[in-house]
Amino acid sequence: MNKVVQDTEVKSLLLSVSDIRDCFFEGASLSESERTAMQNFDAFRIEYLKQSESSADFDQRYFLLQLLENLYPYTHFLIYDKINTSI
Repeated sequence: MNKVVQDTEVKSLLLSVSDIRDCFFEGASLSESERTAMQNFDAFRIEYLKQSESSADFDQRYFLLQLLENLYPYTHFLIYDKINTSI
């Protein structure tokens, strides 16, 4: 495996949606997959929070989403239908 491929694979494992969002707001250009992951996460977040059945449930879901946004690699969010909240 060449170094460029290795660097790309490592980058995709280390960058979270939160990292990508920071880059976006700093004016950096994003790759197509980075934009897709950020858009998918945002859409998923809204739908997931809408399913809350109580204030406590909302709080728990919101906390979980914060973990996913900050700790999961952005590649987890590339395919909307495969996003899950199991940690």
